[in-house]
Amino acid sequence: MLFDPRLVINWRCRESVPDLYRQYYRYGRAKAAVAALHPKSMRIRHVLPPTLIVYFAAIAGLASIIRVGDGLA
Repeated sequence: MLFDPRLVINWRCRESVPDLYRQYYRYGRAKAAVAALHPKSMRIRHVLPPTLIVYFAAIAGLASIIRVGDGLA
């Protein structure tokens, strides 16, 4: 670890929710590109969040099609 008191760090907070969304969107796209280049670096903790989002979206979609009490049959 190196400490240099002359080092200057500029920090920019996101000023709005759309700015924060764009930041995370770009981060996610870059992470996917890195994963495609280096597939052996992927771990379950990288795959689980998007998998859960797809799962919950599918469940929500099915719930909107199937009325409560009707069941699958």
